[in-house]
Amino acid sequence: MTRTWIALAIGLGALLVGAPLAPAQESGLLVDAGWLNARLGDRQLRIVDMVTEPEEYRRGHIPGAIYLHVNDARIAVPAGGFRLPTSCSSSRSTSSAIRRWRS
Repeated sequence: MTRTWIALAIGLGALLVGAPLAPAQESGLLVDAGWLNARLGDRQLRIVDMVTEPEEYRRGHIPGAIYLHVNDARIAVPAGGFRLPTSCSSSRSTSSAIRRWRS
């Protein structure tokens, strides 16, 4: 798993549990590998790996990460509403979108 995917998994996991995000300088990531490494033993940190397929998770993930399929985290859309895209082929684009939605 690349650092980008690791940081994306952490960022999304932090959003799900409401943990504050640590900015990753100049990388476009929500958190960086150093931030994660410093907190891997923190029992309050929940790492959620939301890759699409369970096989990807089984091939490799951050130690202690749990798997959550993206469809299991979806919220029902009210009648007449629509769903905003929450993922894309580039994790950099996803982290950028998350920042815009949070501001």
